[in-house]
Amino acid sequence: MCYPEDSDHPGDRLLTDYFGMWALPFEGYVDFMLPYGAWIRLFRAHGLVIEDLIELRPPPDAASSYRDDSDREWYRRWPGEQIWKVRKEG
Repeated sequence: MCYPEDSDHPGDRLLTDYFGMWALPFEGYVDFMLPYGAWIRLFRAHGLVIEDLIELRPPPDAASSYRDDSDREWYRRWPGEQIWKVRKEG
């Protein structure tokens, strides 16, 4: 939602409609980005119980082989990845 079309680095402004990101076509692939409410409904529809949602945040001194310091600072302000912990009901 924060990546300009001409950059590999996120900015600090929303650039994409949150509710319009279901399918984002790129060259050779499509990213599917469901809103959180849609994830919850999908999990429940398939008999899954949500136990946790972990929004990842790198430590201040984190090092990456494919991201730079400005990206690390961005990911320390906003979660770029998350882990949904779900289990089958019953």
